[in-house]
Amino acid sequence: MGDAPPRLRSVEVEGPTTVVVVWRDGRKSRIDLVGWIATGAGVLQPLRSPEMFGRARVARYGRAVAW
Repeated sequence: MGDAPPRLRSVEVEGPTTVVVVWRDGRKSRIDLVGWIATGAGVLQPLRSPEMFGRARVARYGRAVAW
């Protein structure tokens, strides 16, 4: 078996389509999701709302970001 997959420690919203995730090993990644949101048609449309996007949280035991 290989290395365990990376896990998230925290997520912070930074702007209308950007999150900063902190991985369990301490690394940080700034991720702009504007393109991903744009390609999601109806299912991702709620994330265009700043209120909804601002609800980002770590989910699935550090395996995902959820809203």
